[in-house]
Amino acid sequence: ILGLLGVSGRIFKELSYIKSTHTEIEFHLTIFLRSDIFKYIQLAAREPDKMEVSRLLWTDEEILFRIIEERFVKLSGGKYRKDSLFTKFFARTVNGVDVKQFIGNSIFPRPRDLIYFCKSCKDIAVSRGHEIITEPDVLQAYKDYSSWIFKSLLVENNVFTNQMEDFLFELVGGNNIITRADITKYMKSCKMNFAEEEDVEKFIDHLVDLTILGREVKKGVFEFEY
Repeated sequence: ILGLLGVSGRIFKELSYIKSTHTEIEFHLTIFLRSDIFKYIQLAAREPDKMEVSRLLWTDEEILFRIIEERFVKLSGGKYRKDSLFTKFFARTVNGVDVKQFIGNSIFPRPRDLIYFCKSCKDIAVSRGHEIITEPDVLQAYKDYSSWIFKSLLVENNVFTNQMEDFLFELVGGNNIITRADITKYMKSCKMNFAEEEDVEKFIDHLVDLTILGREVKKGVFEFEY
């Protein structure tokens, strides 16, 4: 993958030169990488600071939901408008919260997470014979998504593989906000070996990279990788 990233830049430069000789070329080259994969590639690169990249951020919920709404319009053959998805085919609220807000609050703000959640809602509603996606369908999809994201975190994990699942279960049973002392206690409980405080800090960095944890940047305010 690192080689592919390197050669893509040369392809762009060479084709730019050909275009400058008044030869008509329609060409676009875009390489999308998951952020956790890119982090490992940076470790292997001789000059990671010279890698030209743009990070896709999905902090704007309206832009994120456009992904699923535009798909809906396309699949309907233009029969429906994009706002019809959540007004005609979803329950209006879930646990007293607007359904879009509930979904947005329940997922990591990434396209694959939104697509998985909505597809799960649809599959559950179809299997139950519902004409629209009901509140219980969304709540069941939330459970399915939680299980899926838990498994994906294990797959993306590359440190303490044997004990990571036990550590995550410790987090599931704990508070939403945890201290460094809590993390150290959970590590000891799961028999994770760490000789120095530096090992604990590296593990915390890894949990932050995986978006399992967000750091407290000021009192009561937490920032996640996304």
